[in-house]
Amino acid sequence: MEYDIQEPLARLHVKSDLIHIVRLSFTIELLDDLIHVTFHFTPIVGHKTSVWYESTKHGTALSPFEGFTSTDPENLAFALLASIGAQQEHKVINIERDYAELKVPAFVQNGPVSPYAPGMDISSKRVEGTVLVADLRGFSSWESSSSPEAVQALFETISERIVQMQIDNYFDYWKLMGDGIMLVWESKENVDTALLSVSAAFDLRKHYWYVKKELPEAVPNGFGIAIAAGHLTRYRSRTFFESVVIQDYLGPSITWAARIQSLAKPGEVLVNRKVAMTLKNEWYWTTNETKRLGDVSKLKGIPEHSRELFRAHHKYFDDEWTQFIRHSSEIA
Repeated sequence: MEYDIQEPLARLHVKSDLIHIVRLSFTIELLDDLIHVTFHFTPIVGHKTSVWYESTKHGTALSPFEGFTSTDPENLAFALLASIGAQQEHKVINIERDYAELKVPAFVQNGPVSPYAPGMDISSKRVEGTVLVADLRGFSSWESSSSPEAVQALFETISERIVQMQIDNYFDYWKLMGDGIMLVWESKENVDTALLSVSAAFDLRKHYWYVKKELPEAVPNGFGIAIAAGHLTRYRSRTFFESVVIQDYLGPSITWAARIQSLAKPGEVLVNRKVAMTLKNEWYWTTNETKRLGDVSKLKGIPEHSRELFRAHHKYFDDEWTQFIRHSSEIA
């Protein structure tokens, strides 16, 4: 989308959807919340306009806006609080006018290479989280005998699904690894990352089942998936290009998931004890599969106390997918 800017920045012509012109922005500081407010068009008294606001307690919305008697930020803040039913003692801070803002999609921000923005936290931190590692079974032999067009078609559909899953499953980080995928969820208050990750695993499995049916050429049977919860180190570092940050996650939970996924058959979801213990939902249950670990020499890098294995089961998915096919209309 391209458009010309009106006064006072009329000489600017915007040629990117990622650049947003902001006429006025400020923050409303409440006793228990912060509401970040943005006007992309200059508000004019007596005319309707639109306002973008986001906060923890009052949500996020692009909303029609009127009822203000001046364009002073304090008056605009008072009118906005009245419109969302949040009138209370407050302070207006961080007032800025007439600037260009880079709006990078969350999927890009959460990838291996992310744009740097002033104020961005680039320190490495130890965090609690959940990691999912998925790998296409039999991909190497399939790829060597398939056309480049078939490989492209398969990966385009998988990549597009990963992008969509950002909206549905709220992961904090993604990385494509050849024929594999890594997703990370950082633990947050009132967020069940184990449930989100297992839900994402079966969502990926369901989507791949449809892909496998629809593509004209034979493709690998499916993903082997492993999920582990525990300590992670979030790594972020600015690069030679100062506006670019490289980011990744490290730690024993990732090692566990990366090694254990090799034991998963197409469509299987294997989890560690911490995920199994927190996965209490009417849709899921787990069975102990530790006996499948076999030769401990294959568990390099996995501490002895972590050498347990559980398989996650879904109410509508069995090994042959007969239950899913029979009940697909219920979960479509």
